[in-house]
Amino acid sequence: MPAEESEARSRDRSRGTVPARRALTPGLLGLSTPAGPPPPVGLVLRGKLATGSRRPPVPRGGRTSGGPRPPRTHRVRRLHERARRAWDRPLTAYYLILGSSLLITVLGLVMVYSASVIKALDYDKPASYFFRKQFLAAVIGAGLMFIASRMPAKLHRALAYPCS
Repeated sequence: MPAEESEARSRDRSRGTVPARRALTPGLLGLSTPAGPPPPVGLVLRGKLATGSRRPPVPRGGRTSGGPRPPRTHRVRRLHERARRAWDRPLTAYYLILGSSLLITVLGLVMVYSASVIKALDYDKPASYFFRKQFLAAVIGAGLMFIASRMPAKLHRALAYPCS
């Protein structure tokens, strides 16, 4: 019999079809079965038995509440929802302005340095002469920007009105 089974399996493998494997249960292994309902017999496919019934859910350590699970949504939709909630926060505009102004400042400093090295050497100055002047202006501007961010909005409004 074993020769016939191995011959049938090799024939099925050559066709590309392999017979389904049965789940290993204590009864199939020749062990005594524990008291209670018999273990499921049949093909086990990702949490479903071949008979169509489902396994009981596996408890996970992350959830402590016994409430219903939130509905599963697509990953892109969840990412979109998280991004939308992040944009709706009150300080988002503040951080966006701060980040973009810092990025523009750094890029400007790099451009000043790369463009002014030769000109500074022509004037018999150190290569970083114009860069240091621009960097000092950027530091003073960042300090003034920090002070302006800590001022109350009423003071900004009062300073914005013309003095006519």
